[in-house]
Amino acid sequence: MEQPSKPTVLIVDDEGNILRSLRRLFRGEPFHVFATTDPAEALSIVENTPVAVLVTDQRMPVLDGDHLVARVKALDPRVVCIRLTGYSDPEAPETELPREAVFRTITKPWSDEEITEAVHEALRLYAHAAAPTNLL
Repeated sequence: MEQPSKPTVLIVDDEGNILRSLRRLFRGEPFHVFATTDPAEALSIVENTPVAVLVTDQRMPVLDGDHLVARVKALDPRVVCIRLTGYSDPEAPETELPREAVFRTITKPWSDEEITEAVHEALRLYAHAAAPTNLL
């Protein structure tokens, strides 16, 4: 499989308007954006495409964000995960997900600056983790 020239950000949310807003926000950014309301499709994307960053809603009806993060991390532990939540306690765990599995939790409604900065920082972390090490 050929590596894409730009990193990939995958957005998963059960609300189409959230996906449209984030796609619009990230238009012109130096990364590819895949967006879906379907966690199964998201997992298929991760299986078939190198994904650098996952941005996922915390509470979704079919598969919640924490379970999705766990499954994505099982497929590729390098993926940097950002969780979106509309609930008052964004740090309240939904699962026994290790704390380090989620890079950042952002409360809805988010500020465009906050989420853009988080995605860029996550991309830097991914690039650092994916960089080959030179052992002499």
